[in-house]
Amino acid sequence: MEDGQYSSQHVADIHFVYGLCDGNAVLAVREYAQRFPNRPTLNARTFVRIHLRLSENGIRRPANESTRFVLPRDEEAILRLITEDPGLSVRWIANRLNLSRWSVWRVLKREGLHPFHFRRTQDLIEPDHARRSVFCSWINRRVRQNPSFLKRIMWTDEATFTRSGYVNHRKHLCCTKIHMLCDQAHFSINLP
Repeated sequence: MEDGQYSSQHVADIHFVYGLCDGNAVLAVREYAQRFPNRPTLNARTFVRIHLRLSENGIRRPANESTRFVLPRDEEAILRLITEDPGLSVRWIANRLNLSRWSVWRVLKREGLHPFHFRRTQDLIEPDHARRSVFCSWINRRVRQNPSFLKRIMWTDEATFTRSGYVNHRKHLCCTKIHMLCDQAHFSINLP
């Protein structure tokens, strides 16, 4: 077993016996086996490792034990706020309820919620199919006229154009499933 797999009580007992034996790990193995016959036998390195870990890091709870608990009323308040407005930020909820952001995150994670950063996109509508056909025909004619025509086009997806000219990358919604937020009509722009 590794050091982190022992309960707090086992670690305390191991460290106590190691100290009782004045830091003699071989003697501590024998003493520990006599005092705790129903526990797994340990080797000398385990005693030394646990002593060094406690000396360097101090006493810490295992990673799977939560050091902070969220009261049920706070948990209900968090979920109520998210249900009422899924667009609220974790920071805003934490400030409003006087909790840490990590407590809010833990509740959201436990409930299977996660931030969903939405991006506005244009949906294809009925008139778009005709426009796409016209464009494809035009491109085919140009390629037949000049086989290197496609090489002269700068293809990029680096630019994003919006109606408002501004994209808020920090806006998010908490949800379990990605869903359509709103419909948007076709939008196009001609670049010189």
